[in-house]
Amino acid sequence: MSELVIPLTLWELHGDDEDARQWLESLPDLTTTYLNRWSLEVVGTPLNGAASLVLPVRRADGTAAMLKLQQLNDETEGEALGLRTWNGDGAVRVLADDPTRTESIRSSSRSRLPA
Repeated sequence: MSELVIPLTLWELHGDDEDARQWLESLPDLTTTYLNRWSLEVVGTPLNGAASLVLPVRRADGTAAMLKLQQLNDETEGEALGLRTWNGDGAVRVLADDPTRTESIRSSSRSRLPA
């Protein structure tokens, strides 16, 4: 993977908060950890939510997906569990997640990812 560029919006929204700034600074290493753990290849430009980094990825089996990394806090700790409960019924399907953190791989439409 080429050097990860964290979207400026995340720095603007969270750079004044010490915990969030530490999380933002840890993102390159954290991203590498999860790319390796789940055998993922980044296939597009980093995206972001209000408090998350989202990377278009391809799994080793060719499945298009999104890797979502977000800071663990009271609002995010149960997100993957909730999405697994819905199991793709009206929500994205979680393909894998780290139950000790908030990182997860979510299903994605192939039409939204580069070939």
